[in-house]
Amino acid sequence: MSFFRFLVCCLLLLFTVMVHAQPAKVVLKDGWKWRQSGSNTWRSATVPGSIHTDLLANKLIPDPFFGINESTLQWIDTVDWEYRNIFSVDAEKY
Repeated sequence: MSFFRFLVCCLLLLFTVMVHAQPAKVVLKDGWKWRQSGSNTWRSATVPGSIHTDLLANKLIPDPFFGINESTLQWIDTVDWEYRNIFSVDAEKY
């Protein structure tokens, strides 16, 4: 009978841990910045997104869907771009 009680206690403990151990979520959507590699100027970015949409949102390129603008914007994919985000993690939660 003592083995049965031990087994039941272990199962209850395991069940309790599983119920209360919810995976922690860190939202990484906000706070992103981008820049052209080598530049000192960081600008606001939208994630998910792309460098093309970020350049357009910051009014640094004309609308690529207007006239022949797309052909004048081919340089964008030949340049290196950097994205960054700074966030904190609570060590007690993780």
